[in-house]
Amino acid sequence: THTLTLVRSCADCISTLLREKTLMRTQRRLNAVLQSVHNALPEAVIAVNAEGGITHANNKAVDLLGQSKCMEKTDIRLIFSKPDLPRVQALLGTGKTETMELEVLCGKGPNNHICRFAPILLENGEPCGMTVSISTKGRMIDLAKRVGGNYAKYSFNDIKGESEILKAQ
Repeated sequence: THTLTLVRSCADCISTLLREKTLMRTQRRLNAVLQSVHNALPEAVIAVNAEGGITHANNKAVDLLGQSKCMEKTDIRLIFSKPDLPRVQALLGTGKTETMELEVLCGKGPNNHICRFAPILLENGEPCGMTVSISTKGRMIDLAKRVGGNYAKYSFNDIKGESEILKAQ
């Protein structure tokens, strides 16, 4: 009976280890998919936990902020200028989505960017962090022009005519 109990215990341990191995493989695959999707986004994006610690950052965020590849365990408060920190800290636990212009401490020096804060919600609706999308003002203006149709459809070369005055212009 002791041997049978020992064999069952060993079998349970092996079964548990195999389940853990499968879960770890699934987690690594999901992390790879998340990172791939994250890097495909056109703007710098970071994910932050409820305490303000950066948990994920795409390549554009790493380049923009001039950080090393491993931004994890960096505090979000280190990437915004001191006057903007109260606004950022106020958003951390609220679960609200907000877009604002903030001074970001980039690798090339501080610069104003459009930052969109969106909550990461658990299944029960409780906020557990947020994503921060950082876009340059120029990119946002170009996007607004394309969406709003506010762009020049014609240039001077499109004007047809034989007048000497028109040709001189």
